[in-house]
Amino acid sequence: MKIDAHSLPDDPEQLKRMLLELQQIVAKKDKKLAEKDAQVHELLQAYNAKLAKEYAKKSERCRVLESASMKQKTFLMNMIKRYWPHRP
Repeated sequence: MKIDAHSLPDDPEQLKRMLLELQQIVAKKDKKLAEKDAQVHELLQAYNAKLAKEYAKKSERCRVLESASMKQKTFLMNMIKRYWPHRP
């Protein structure tokens, strides 16, 4: 929202009212933004929970590691830890 300095009133009381009105508008927008942030956070949590359930650590590793040799298992485990540190 652009305000032209030449169009502002000279009366300090009128300027104060305008500032208060703008503060209320910003507060409402901040509240809406916080609500949307909370929704995004909830959706991300649900998405991560679904991924964790779908790609469970133990079953995923078991399928891959069942046919691997000990050396291959060690290598795979180290790669998982290194490149997938966020996994539970």
